[in-house]
Amino acid sequence: GAPLVYDPGCDLWSGAPDVLSSAIQTLAPPAPRSSYDWDLSTSHGHLCFLFPRGSSQVGRLDLDAESMVVEDGPGYRMGATVAETDGYIYMMGGGNEEGDEASARVDRYSVRIEVWGRAAPLGLARTRACSAVLGRWIYVVGGKGSSGVLTSVEKYRNDLFSIDDEETESKNGGLVAHMTQAREGAKAVSYNEKIYVIGGQNNEGKVLACGEVYTPKDDSWAPVAPMSYPRIGFR
Repeated sequence: GAPLVYDPGCDLWSGAPDVLSSAIQTLAPPAPRSSYDWDLSTSHGHLCFLFPRGSSQVGRLDLDAESMVVEDGPGYRMGATVAETDGYIYMMGGGNEEGDEASARVDRYSVRIEVWGRAAPLGLARTRACSAVLGRWIYVVGGKGSSGVLTSVEKYRNDLFSIDDEETESKNGGLVAHMTQAREGAKAVSYNEKIYVIGGQNNEGKVLACGEVYTPKDDSWAPVAPMSYPRIGFR
Protein backbone atom coordinates (compact mmCIF):
# COMPACT_ATOMS: atom_id res chain seq x y z
CA GLY A 1 0.00 0.00 0.00
CA ALA A 2 0.86 3.69 -0.01
CA PRO A 3 3.52 4.80 2.50
CA LEU A 4 2.31 6.50 5.70
CA VAL A 5 3.87 8.88 8.22
CA TYR A 6 3.16 8.65 11.97
CA ASP A 7 3.10 11.74 14.24
CA PRO A 8 3.57 10.60 17.87
CA GLY A 9 2.63 14.08 19.15
CA CYS A 10 -1.00 13.72 18.09
CA ASP A 11 -1.06 9.92 17.70
CA LEU A 12 -2.13 10.07 14.04
CA TRP A 13 -1.11 8.43 10.77
CA SER A 14 -1.23 10.47 7.55
CA GLY A 15 -0.20 10.12 3.93
CA ALA A 16 3.52 10.43 3.20
CA PRO A 17 4.85 13.48 1.32
CA ASP A 18 4.55 13.14 -2.45
CA VAL A 19 8.33 12.97 -2.85
CA LEU A 20 8.54 9.94 -0.54
CA SER A 21 5.66 8.17 -2.28
CA SER A 22 7.28 8.86 -5.65
CA ALA A 23 10.68 7.59 -4.45
CA ILE A 24 9.25 4.31 -3.20
CA GLN A 25 7.33 3.77 -6.44
CA THR A 26 10.51 4.47 -8.44
CA LEU A 27 12.77 2.11 -6.51
CA ALA A 28 10.19 -0.52 -5.55
CA PRO A 29 7.47 -0.56 -8.23
CA PRO A 30 4.25 -2.53 -7.62
CA ALA A 31 5.01 -6.26 -7.87
CA PRO A 32 4.42 -9.50 -6.00
CA ARG A 33 5.95 -9.19 -2.55
CA SER A 34 8.44 -11.96 -3.27
CA SER A 35 10.00 -10.07 -6.17
CA TYR A 36 11.45 -7.11 -4.31
CA ASP A 37 12.60 -5.98 -0.91
CA TRP A 38 14.03 -2.74 0.43
CA ASP A 39 15.30 -1.16 3.61
CA LEU A 40 15.26 2.40 4.88
CA SER A 41 17.70 4.38 6.96
CA THR A 42 17.93 8.02 8.02
CA SER A 43 20.82 10.35 8.69
CA HIS A 44 20.85 13.95 9.92
CA GLY A 45 17.08 13.79 10.24
CA HIS A 46 16.11 13.85 6.58
CA LEU A 47 18.16 11.55 4.35
CA CYS A 48 16.61 8.20 3.44
CA PHE A 49 18.32 5.28 1.72
CA LEU A 50 16.47 2.52 -0.09
CA PHE A 51 18.08 -0.74 -1.19
CA PRO A 52 15.93 -2.46 -3.88
CA ARG A 53 16.36 -6.16 -4.52
CA GLY A 54 18.41 -7.21 -7.53
CA SER A 55 19.87 -3.75 -8.11
CA SER A 56 23.02 -1.82 -7.24
CA GLN A 57 21.11 1.48 -7.21
CA VAL A 58 20.51 3.42 -4.01
CA GLY A 59 18.02 6.26 -3.68
CA ARG A 60 19.21 9.22 -1.58
CA LEU A 61 16.13 11.20 -0.63
CA ASP A 62 16.27 14.70 0.87
CA LEU A 63 12.88 15.34 2.49
CA ASP A 64 13.69 19.00 3.19
CA ALA A 65 14.56 19.82 -0.42
CA GLU A 66 11.99 17.30 -1.74
CA SER A 67 14.51 15.86 -4.18
CA MET A 68 15.95 12.41 -4.83
CA VAL A 69 19.21 11.28 -6.39
CA VAL A 70 19.60 7.69 -7.62
CA GLU A 71 23.18 6.48 -7.62
CA ASP A 72 25.20 3.27 -7.73
CA GLY A 73 25.62 1.53 -4.40
CA PRO A 74 27.44 -1.59 -3.20
CA GLY A 75 24.85 -3.99 -4.63
CA TYR A 76 21.84 -5.42 -2.84
CA ARG A 77 22.30 -8.30 -0.40
CA MET A 78 19.11 -9.94 0.75
CA GLY A 79 18.73 -9.80 4.52
CA ALA A 80 21.41 -7.15 5.15
CA THR A 81 20.94 -5.02 8.26
CA VAL A 82 21.34 -1.26 8.01
CA ALA A 83 22.65 0.99 10.81
CA GLU A 84 23.26 4.75 10.90
CA THR A 85 25.75 6.46 13.20
CA ASP A 86 27.85 9.61 13.21
CA GLY A 87 26.98 10.56 9.63
CA TYR A 88 27.62 7.11 8.17
CA ILE A 89 25.29 4.40 6.88
CA TYR A 90 26.45 0.80 7.41
CA MET A 91 25.11 -2.09 5.30
CA MET A 92 26.08 -5.26 7.18
CA GLY A 93 25.87 -8.95 6.32
CA GLY A 94 23.08 -10.28 4.11
CA GLY A 95 23.12 -13.06 1.57
CA ASN A 96 22.11 -14.20 -1.89
CA GLU A 97 18.60 -14.21 -3.37
CA GLU A 98 17.98 -17.80 -2.26
CA GLY A 99 18.93 -16.92 1.32
CA ASP A 100 21.18 -19.96 1.69
CA GLU A 101 24.57 -18.21 1.72
CA ALA A 102 25.25 -15.60 4.41
CA SER A 103 27.90 -12.87 4.08
CA ALA A 104 30.13 -11.07 6.58
CA ARG A 105 30.66 -8.11 4.21
CA VAL A 106 30.22 -4.55 5.50
CA ASP A 107 29.85 -1.47 3.28
CA ARG A 108 29.90 2.08 4.66
CA TYR A 109 28.49 5.27 3.15
CA SER A 110 29.68 8.74 4.14
CA VAL A 111 26.78 11.17 4.10
CA ARG A 112 29.14 14.15 4.08
CA ILE A 113 31.16 13.21 1.00
CA GLU A 114 28.54 10.90 -0.59
CA VAL A 115 30.95 7.98 -1.12
CA TRP A 116 30.67 4.23 -0.41
CA GLY A 117 33.64 2.22 0.87
CA ARG A 118 34.33 -1.28 2.16
CA ALA A 119 34.71 -1.60 5.91
CA ALA A 120 36.14 -4.41 8.03
CA PRO A 121 33.91 -7.53 7.84
CA LEU A 122 31.74 -8.91 10.60
CA GLY A 123 33.23 -11.61 12.77
CA LEU A 124 30.55 -14.05 11.60
CA ALA A 125 28.66 -14.29 8.31
CA ARG A 126 24.97 -13.69 8.94
CA THR A 127 21.82 -12.73 7.05
CA ARG A 128 18.47 -11.46 8.39
CA ALA A 129 20.22 -10.11 11.49
CA CYS A 130 19.17 -6.88 13.20
CA SER A 131 21.35 -4.11 14.61
CA ALA A 132 21.36 -1.17 17.01
CA VAL A 133 23.90 1.54 17.84
CA LEU A 134 25.08 2.16 21.38
CA GLY A 135 28.00 4.52 21.91
CA ARG A 136 30.82 3.75 19.49
CA TRP A 137 29.55 0.23 18.87
CA ILE A 138 27.06 -1.28 16.45
CA TYR A 139 25.53 -4.41 17.99
CA VAL A 140 24.68 -6.97 15.28
CA VAL A 141 22.17 -9.42 16.68
CA GLY A 142 21.15 -12.95 15.68
CA GLY A 143 20.23 -13.71 12.08
CA LYS A 144 20.96 -16.88 10.16
CA GLY A 145 24.36 -18.38 9.46
CA SER A 146 25.80 -21.65 8.21
CA SER A 147 24.70 -23.40 11.42
CA GLY A 148 21.10 -22.15 11.32
CA VAL A 149 19.35 -19.38 13.23
CA LEU A 150 21.78 -17.68 15.63
CA THR A 151 21.81 -16.66 19.26
CA SER A 152 25.18 -14.96 18.83
CA VAL A 153 25.67 -11.21 19.08
CA GLU A 154 28.71 -9.16 18.13
CA LYS A 155 29.68 -5.57 18.70
CA TYR A 156 31.28 -3.81 15.75
CA ARG A 157 33.32 -0.63 16.15
CA ASN A 158 31.72 2.01 13.99
CA ASP A 159 34.89 3.78 12.84
CA LEU A 160 36.59 0.91 10.98
CA PHE A 161 37.35 1.25 7.29
CA SER A 162 40.18 -1.24 6.87
CA ILE A 163 39.52 -4.69 5.43
CA ASP A 164 43.12 -5.84 5.84
CA ASP A 165 43.67 -9.37 7.13
CA GLU A 166 45.58 -8.11 10.15
CA GLU A 167 42.45 -6.55 11.67
CA THR A 168 42.07 -8.44 14.94
CA GLU A 169 38.82 -9.53 16.55
CA SER A 170 39.57 -7.52 19.67
CA LYS A 171 40.09 -4.36 17.65
CA ASN A 172 36.91 -5.01 15.72
CA GLY A 173 34.84 -5.73 18.82
CA GLY A 174 34.08 -9.44 18.79
CA LEU A 175 31.33 -11.51 20.39
CA VAL A 176 29.37 -10.57 23.50
CA ALA A 177 26.97 -12.76 25.54
CA HIS A 178 24.56 -14.84 23.45
CA MET A 179 20.83 -14.21 23.51
CA THR A 180 18.67 -16.77 25.31
CA GLN A 181 16.61 -17.28 22.13
CA ALA A 182 17.80 -17.77 18.53
CA ARG A 183 16.24 -15.12 16.27
CA GLU A 184 16.23 -14.09 12.62
CA GLY A 185 14.17 -11.23 11.23
CA ALA A 186 13.90 -9.62 14.69
CA LYS A 187 14.11 -5.92 15.56
CA ALA A 188 16.75 -4.31 17.78
CA VAL A 189 16.75 -0.82 19.32
CA SER A 190 19.00 0.94 21.81
CA TYR A 191 17.49 2.82 24.75
CA ASN A 192 18.87 4.02 28.07
CA GLU A 193 22.27 2.34 27.61
CA LYS A 194 20.73 -1.05 26.79
CA ILE A 195 19.87 -3.06 23.66
CA TYR A 196 16.30 -4.39 23.30
CA VAL A 197 15.54 -7.19 20.83
CA ILE A 198 11.99 -8.33 20.08
CA GLY A 199 10.21 -10.78 17.79
CA GLY A 200 11.74 -12.67 14.89
CA GLN A 201 11.69 -16.36 14.09
CA ASN A 202 13.48 -19.24 15.79
CA ASN A 203 15.23 -22.29 14.31
CA GLU A 204 11.97 -24.26 14.25
CA GLY A 205 10.25 -21.59 12.16
CA LYS A 206 8.09 -20.25 14.99
CA VAL A 207 7.41 -16.51 14.83
CA LEU A 208 8.08 -14.93 18.22
CA ALA A 209 6.38 -12.36 20.41
CA CYS A 210 9.00 -12.55 23.17
CA GLY A 211 11.85 -10.11 23.69
CA GLU A 212 14.99 -9.65 25.74
CA VAL A 213 17.30 -6.85 26.83
CA TYR A 214 21.12 -6.72 26.84
CA THR A 215 23.05 -4.79 29.49
CA PRO A 216 26.64 -4.11 28.33
CA LYS A 217 27.76 -3.25 31.86
CA ASP A 218 27.48 -6.86 33.00
CA ASP A 219 27.32 -8.52 29.55
CA SER A 220 24.00 -10.23 30.21
CA TRP A 221 20.56 -10.76 28.66
CA ALA A 222 17.24 -10.75 30.55
CA PRO A 223 13.65 -11.29 29.32
CA VAL A 224 11.22 -8.41 28.76
CA ALA A 225 7.42 -8.51 28.51
CA PRO A 226 6.32 -10.07 25.18
CA MET A 227 4.49 -8.18 22.45
CA SER A 228 0.76 -8.78 22.13
CA TYR A 229 1.31 -10.38 18.70
CA PRO A 230 4.20 -12.37 17.13
CA ARG A 231 6.10 -10.45 14.43
CA ILE A 232 8.92 -11.05 11.95
CA GLY A 233 10.59 -8.72 9.45
CA PHE A 234 8.95 -5.60 10.87
CA ARG A 235 10.35 -2.06 11.17
